[in-house]
Amino acid sequence: MKCLMPAIGSCNWSLEVLLRQGQEVFKCRRTGNRSIFIIFESCRSARMTSLEQNLEDFIAQSSTTESVAAQDSVPQSLEEEWCTKFEPALRSALHRNTMGFVQVMTLYTLVYNRCTSTPSEGHALHDHLVRFFALYTCEIHDNAPHEALVDYYTTQWALFTDGVRFIESLFRYLDRRITAGQEGEIDTSTAVAFKSWRVNVLEPLAGRLRDELPDEALVTETLEAFIPDNFNGNGVERMRLTRAEVN
Repeated sequence: MKCLMPAIGSCNWSLEVLLRQGQEVFKCRRTGNRSIFIIFESCRSARMTSLEQNLEDFIAQSSTTESVAAQDSVPQSLEEEWCTKFEPALRSALHRNTMGFVQVMTLYTLVYNRCTSTPSEGHALHDHLVRFFALYTCEIHDNAPHEALVDYYTTQWALFTDGVRFIESLFRYLDRRITAGQEGEIDTSTAVAFKSWRVNVLEPLAGRLRDELPDEALVTETLEAFIPDNFNGNGVERMRLTRAEVN
């Protein structure tokens, strides 16, 4: 499946950054009898500690569950929504392609609506995310070149980690909703991503990577770094395969 989105310069931005950029921009457009909220209410109060929470409150208090996502006259099934909205956006993010503010808010609202409709909807969305990362990481493995594998691996890893940062922000409400009180039983979106990478990319390519690197222990150290404690924040850097200096 090809990327359908236009090209994220640097994916180091998070949902919170996007919210700040859109603070002063919100308007409501009427289409027939239906209101489409393009951008949510500005967060002006210095007492607000979480822009993301303000977004969730805005969605929850809206008079219609369509909110930002009200673009289709006929509601889509989760399968249709995943194929037409989520998967193209995730692939776009993992290629550092950019998405507009409205599109990001649409996706965040879709996640929120699925999670708050029924418990099974949230779990079904999580299942789609698991299958997506399994497929995507298998594609990275299958596309690995016969030569210059280390360069390919490090390039793909950089793209992947940048994209995962954005995806984690997008699915943060899902993470909180279905993993609460079930630590270790249901993986967060970030854990799903990095576990998939280890199983489908790093482990199958480990032998060939060792052959190209001056120090075989570097691959072993990288494999050992793929633990839950490193799946967030600065821990991700420990999972990066580094190339030792050749004397």
